[in-house]
Amino acid sequence: MGSPGWCSIPWQDYWGTVVGPRAGEILAEITLAVRHGLRATDLAASTHPYPTYCDGVAKAAISVVQKRLAAPAVHFAMTVLVVLRRAWASRPVRRSSR
Repeated sequence: MGSPGWCSIPWQDYWGTVVGPRAGEILAEITLAVRHGLRATDLAASTHPYPTYCDGVAKAAISVVQKRLAAPAVHFAMTVLVVLRRAWASRPVRRSSR
């Protein structure tokens, strides 16, 4: 398979970097994303066949999304939503009498 490389997709900008064997094949997905103004979230949400050389792009996009979700504000909001959901799910169910 050759020597390992790396793939980088910064979430603030519309560009990517690919270094390694078969980088030209991997650049096609990044070029398409830049051309159509897609973000890392859009790349992470798309289906990627596995295992392929383009898997590095998918993993880089997923890591960007994971970093966003690990932000303190998002973590707090998700915690609040989970608490509210659990409270709603454990409420007593009222049945109407006919």
